[in-house]
Amino acid sequence: MNCIFTINTDNFMCDNARASFIAASIRWGVDYVEVRDRTFTDRYPGYLKAQAARYRISGYDRVAYWDSDCVIREDAPNVFTALPDRELFYVVKDLEESWSVNTESLLTECTRLGINCPVYKDTFFNAGFFLCSPGLWKNLFSYVIHQSPNDHRGPPEQAMINIAAAIYGEGNISYTDRTWNDCGDWSQPMRSYVYHFAGPFKALAKEQNWKVF
Repeated sequence: MNCIFTINTDNFMCDNARASFIAASIRWGVDYVEVRDRTFTDRYPGYLKAQAARYRISGYDRVAYWDSDCVIREDAPNVFTALPDRELFYVVKDLEESWSVNTESLLTECTRLGINCPVYKDTFFNAGFFLCSPGLWKNLFSYVIHQSPNDHRGPPEQAMINIAAAIYGEGNISYTDRTWNDCGDWSQPMRSYVYHFAGPFKALAKEQNWKVF
């Protein structure tokens, strides 16, 4: 069995986004899991994703994660069919390919962990989406959990899972089309399968029409 899941411990997921997730899960014949447990609310979002993937939903064959500020288009094809290889860890490259955002803090985090930044600088991905078989990626998620600072500060949101992917990817990180995690080209009507209203644009998820007429 497969599932799509998201993290909503702070209850900021809007009804519109949730409805698009549920509709997608029904179309694709998979479970929808919304993690709302507040046990780890003092930890940063990257930790919460890894904690859920490593322990909460580890029994699923394959899982697709999207941040809760995403909206899935009504006619989006089954992501598990579109991205079929269960050995791969599917992600979408970050739009900040120039690596101009959070550079200093990312370098600091890599220095703390003894990681060579260029290893993943050119393959940096946005952690608002990933698809994998969680049972095959326990080491990656465990690394994020155990190497993360023990507070809400955390490293930059995308950093730790990128570092873990550089260590444990072993050639199995697959960079797929941005249609599955479009973080900026929000044309109307929706052109991509998934719009990701990250950062200060979260409120736009409430207004996005994801239905196809």
